[in-house]
Amino acid sequence: MADDHRDESTGDEQRLTGLVEFSAPIVPGDSGGAMVDSGGKVVGMITAAGYGGGAMDLATSTQGYAIPLADAQAVVDQIQTGKSSGTVHVGETAFLGLQIATSGPGTQEGLTVAGVVPGSAAEDAGITTGDTLTALDGTEVSSMAELQAVLAEHQPGDTVTVTWTDAQCDSHSASVTLGSGPVR
Repeated sequence: MADDHRDESTGDEQRLTGLVEFSAPIVPGDSGGAMVDSGGKVVGMITAAGYGGGAMDLATSTQGYAIPLADAQAVVDQIQTGKSSGTVHVGETAFLGLQIATSGPGTQEGLTVAGVVPGSAAEDAGITTGDTLTALDGTEVSSMAELQAVLAEHQPGDTVTVTWTDAQCDSHSASVTLGSGPVR
């Protein structure tokens, strides 16, 4: 199964592949739950829901999607061995300390800063609310997915270069040491 869906937390379009599609009402909070067959055997882990007709009615998802049990178990085994990969991160996450605006005019390149966490690498760099993050460690970022992908390549304590534009359209760049962030 391959289908395009919008991530409700970031608004980014995502391509879902390798999932089992099933018809059952799925609501937020079901993710991570068991998908069972007619005999009660667990065959997958609920991951996403699709909503028909454009408007999202949380009580009437039209289809559900689950990770096949063997795939979910492979990730569990990898985490238990402590081995990270390109798709599985084990351990603390790198943290820049920015809150990104989820909506806005969309005319600027980059991500609009909605807030800065006190004591974070972003605050140390001098980034403030209203600035626009344009790149992290030399990689341009224009979506939350891109920012998260760049951060996922780093560990807490790594030094990276952060680039941003302030409200006066002046460009800035600074080297910062990433902190340890909350679990995603």
